[in-house]
Amino acid sequence: MGAGRAPQRPRGHAARPLPLLRAPRQTAPAARWRAPRTGPGGDAARRASVPQCAPRQTGRATGTVRHPALPRGGRRDRGTPAGGAAGRAVRAAPRHPRRGAGVRRVRQRRGAGRRVASRCGGGGGGAAVSGTAAEEPGGQRPGPEWRRFSFGPWPADETVPQEQPDEATRRGLELPPTLRPVAGGEAVVQRPVFDPSVQHHTRAMRLGEPEFADAQAGTRWYAARRRALDHVLAAVADSPWAPHLVLRGSVLLRAWYGDAAREPGDLDFVVEPVTWQLADPRTERMLEELARAAEEHSARAGGPVLLDARGAARDEIWTYDRVPGRRLVVPWNAEGLPGGTVQLDFVFGEALPAPAAPTRVPRPDGVPGGPLTLRAATRELSLAWKVLWLANDMYPEGKDFYDAVLLAEDPSFTLSFDLLRAVFRDVEYGYFDRNPVLAGVIRHAAAQAEWREFAKDHPHITGPAATAPDGPPAEWLERLDAGLAPTFAPKDDGSGESVRYRLSARWLAPLVAESHAAFAAGGLPAVLQRLHRSHVPPGSALVVARQLLGPAGHTLEEVCSALAAFRPDPDPERPWRREGWPAPDLTRAAEWLRGD
Repeated sequence: MGAGRAPQRPRGHAARPLPLLRAPRQTAPAARWRAPRTGPGGDAARRASVPQCAPRQTGRATGTVRHPALPRGGRRDRGTPAGGAAGRAVRAAPRHPRRGAGVRRVRQRRGAGRRVASRCGGGGGGAAVSGTAAEEPGGQRPGPEWRRFSFGPWPADETVPQEQPDEATRRGLELPPTLRPVAGGEAVVQRPVFDPSVQHHTRAMRLGEPEFADAQAGTRWYAARRRALDHVLAAVADSPWAPHLVLRGSVLLRAWYGDAAREPGDLDFVVEPVTWQLADPRTERMLEELARAAEEHSARAGGPVLLDARGAARDEIWTYDRVPGRRLVVPWNAEGLPGGTVQLDFVFGEALPAPAAPTRVPRPDGVPGGPLTLRAATRELSLAWKVLWLANDMYPEGKDFYDAVLLAEDPSFTLSFDLLRAVFRDVEYGYFDRNPVLAGVIRHAAAQAEWREFAKDHPHITGPAATAPDGPPAEWLERLDAGLAPTFAPKDDGSGESVRYRLSARWLAPLVAESHAAFAAGGLPAVLQRLHRSHVPPGSALVVARQLLGPAGHTLEEVCSALAAFRPDPDPERPWRREGWPAPDLTRAAEWLRGD
């Protein structure tokens, strides 16, 4: 599971976005109609025929409309920043301590072209970057084996070279520095997989799980990797850094669900305390000491698997999405087998809405001793995070969707509505504080998960990648719906309000509390001015206003009429915003809130 998620603005931090850097897009402008954001509770619908960059080529049908409660544009625009000068400028931008750089991305495209075009928009004003993306600044071209890779995602039948790209090739193609292919000759193949966590590289690639022509050799190799992972986990558990690290991800799901969970290929940690930022001097020291401790542990164990701290590589992750982090890749070797790597991902500045719990992690077969005990995220928090990542990521990942289904179907716990609300608090500069995330929103977001990329590593779950759909099949979406149903089934409070209204009111309770001062000072008009300036959508504005007025004495129809008559004060910075909430949008929102 990838690490480094859920960008959040710390409480008390000014909600002022960072300067927007526009990286050049990688395709020529093409006119495309932008679908209106309609639907109850969503932002006001505005149809516009605008020049847009052509979408990244995927199997998903064109014209897919995001749910109105999900953010669009800006950080959610699907893409990967260009390399070269533009990429370096973006990466050097001042970053919010919890949100990263405010950057408008460019799109990844699988097309035949290799040129980097100027940013689209047709009006100029942005610096253009030209030249061949695969060229070195000095004019040298990378080797032919790696040069064939254009922008991701890549075809299901594509394989990567077994030689690690040299530094000139890697820089020329803007590949992540942590790529370490498994060199097993013709008997082993690996496929390139799109990795959203490294999309600050032009070719945001990770290497898929190795496939062995000899099944027995594959069994031995995966057993050796489990030993390597165990060496690293044991080193972490025994290190002085253990109190600062919270384990999450595929290792935990394997411990909880056995063979039903994905084969762990990496280790994911949240670094505590939340004040420990990526640039802290302790960060590099921690990575160095953990790599060295893992090597020493493997040597003391006297087994067939040895780790090599001197060959370790590092990279940043989640530069544009979720919270920032660092990736450490430590190579391992075993006699008679091609070598591999252990990947460790660390994220910084991420608060835990629920405290970590000591968790027992079983050892691989043949390893002496009892389970390791590490501080880890709970099952409930793990599921809440999975839902957050599906709803908020630019590229929702199929592995997060699959993990969410496993967790949601676990009968030993139920995800509480309050914890789900807590993980969305302050995300996207408060976007989700204004837009409730209920069952329909989650299903719509989950349907966008990159199922085909997931299939490259897990064909035994999805079927062959070449024939897998781009998004999860309907039966899988229904399983997630059913597993999350108890979260959205509140007890009857005797108010007579619909389930949707009660859940929306609970979700928006912090916004209601923040509006009390304005209501006391200036009544409903002052509240509506505040809500409108904050871009609160019609459905949420209805709920907040009615909760302040008193739902027992004011019907939705009455509040709807009051909001339809509202006109905002002139805004010199936004002279075009002269109208309030459109009456048709308010009517649709009220109808939706009355339903169950």
